[in-house]
Amino acid sequence: MKRAYYVAVHRDEHILQKSSSGGMFTIFAEYILLLGGVICGAVFDVDTQMVRHVFTDSMEGVDRMRKSKYVWSKFADVVQQIGVYLESGRPVLFSGTPCQAASVQARYSEYDNLYILDLFCRGVSRGEIFSDYIRRQKKNVRNIDFRYGPKEDSNYIIKYTYGDGSTEKHNWSEDAYATSYVWSLNIRQACMDCIYTKRHMSDWTVGDWDDKKWAAAHGLMAKHPSILVVNSNKGKRVLEAMKDRMYLFPIRDEGMVAAYYQLHQQGHGAWAYDRHLARVFLNSYREKGFYAAFYEVLYPNIYQRITDANHHYAGENVFIYGAGYWGQICCAMITRCFPHWKITGYVVTKKGDRRKEPEYVIVALDELTDDDREKAWFVIAVKDETAQSIIYQTLMCCGVKKKQIIQAVLREG
Repeated sequence: MKRAYYVAVHRDEHILQKSSSGGMFTIFAEYILLLGGVICGAVFDVDTQMVRHVFTDSMEGVDRMRKSKYVWSKFADVVQQIGVYLESGRPVLFSGTPCQAASVQARYSEYDNLYILDLFCRGVSRGEIFSDYIRRQKKNVRNIDFRYGPKEDSNYIIKYTYGDGSTEKHNWSEDAYATSYVWSLNIRQACMDCIYTKRHMSDWTVGDWDDKKWAAAHGLMAKHPSILVVNSNKGKRVLEAMKDRMYLFPIRDEGMVAAYYQLHQQGHGAWAYDRHLARVFLNSYREKGFYAAFYEVLYPNIYQRITDANHHYAGENVFIYGAGYWGQICCAMITRCFPHWKITGYVVTKKGDRRKEPEYVIVALDELTDDDREKAWFVIAVKDETAQSIIYQTLMCCGVKKKQIIQAVLREG
């Protein structure tokens, strides 16, 4: 059949808030459960610290499967069991990436009780990189929500829930794993050459509806709607049965959805596919681990300057001069890659109405002790070259020696 395109949103606000976008996975899962079937979807496994596919026949189980994961899911273990369920006559809904969906469809195409939902996929991280990153966190991670937060803010906030019940939230731009995904560092090379950007072997394909102007004009910005594509007659029949549970807007101009089917193009920068950068990151990761590779690739000048200084480090207290973006980058890099460095806090020329950082205080230049000026190290972490020069000269005038100063952000991009 000819594809049919829609913008779609679940009518239940409670379900909607627990979904990455419009809640379409839940609607089709509800249909299969009403038939007495099973759902096969991806969850975060706290025991293995990996994402893997599991089965459920309850809405409680479906709840764990909601939300985008941005990492390769271990799914080979469930493929044979899908066949067991199908052979017994139970309906099965499989939800996964387009390549996973194509694999399942190719193996069980003769079964009419198989339903497949795939997604518009930018690519996924290698599972081992994700697991390594999770294990390097300060606490045991019990769950990770990549799309937490208010939908009107495009909900690109990542939330960690730890074993002790505490939580931590970051914007994607502040999170190393999310940033490495945005810059394509951790995306599998196979994903960059994926043939399934144009071929979807599924009954439905879903994703984020990216046309913000259209969503605002239709009063849907706060709901973060889905694009829903119906690829088969079976999918069309189910949609007809479940359409009362959603707001459904047909898209008749195929030009509005053409971008979803473009092949992944080589490029550089955020949201581009940089194969060279991904290879450099992977090689560095295999040698040095996640955080060293991350900072070495994205902030090479800073990483090199800190690495050079590390050869001479002898346990001195360390101040980060500058509490803004670059100061926090330097602080995070040192904390993750050079944990033996003793960071004392941030220094600013004049203390304004600033909050304290989670671990380190902010002090004004005139609050430094004589001992600090004589012995501590100062990492200048501001990008403006004029400001760097003024800070350098100011520190020297305060009695700080040249060997105590690291100009970390000099010429950083």
